[in-house]
Amino acid sequence: MEPGERKSATFRDVLRPVEDHERKLRALSDSEIRRLEERRKLEEAELEEIRRRAAKCEDSEKKSELKQQAEELALNITVVPPVPQMLTGDVTPEKLVSLCFQNGGRIAQADAEGLAVTAPLTSPESSKRSVPPAASTVPPHPTTSSPDAEISNDWKSSSR
Repeated sequence: MEPGERKSATFRDVLRPVEDHERKLRALSDSEIRRLEERRKLEEAELEEIRRRAAKCEDSEKKSELKQQAEELALNITVVPPVPQMLTGDVTPEKLVSLCFQNGGRIAQADAEGLAVTAPLTSPESSKRSVPPAASTVPPHPTTSSPDAEISNDWKSSSR
């Protein structure tokens, strides 16, 4: 399409519901994410303090106990989820796979200059054909509860 044919305005109108929904998701998750970030900072500070004490400790039994505490805390440290994102523009294929992974297997890529809105990149349980080759090496999202959510190589046979 030529310049001045209202691509951008049309594009904005089409994507407005997606952007509105993304804003709502972000607003709903904002306080939870901030709470978890604060919890993680406190756990990291506690872990650093245990490490510092272990490094200075001369008693081998006490040092071993502190190391065990540090390992236990490190294994159970709070995981902060990413800020929800439903839409992205012009990104590399690697970044697209990363965004898809961070968002539970769902992201839409859209760009007015590309003259098209690509189909949402969804998790394999909803459409194995939409998973790009690079995604076959990405583990499933930690919040995915479906046992069928594993990314598989079925796209190879179904996309030809």
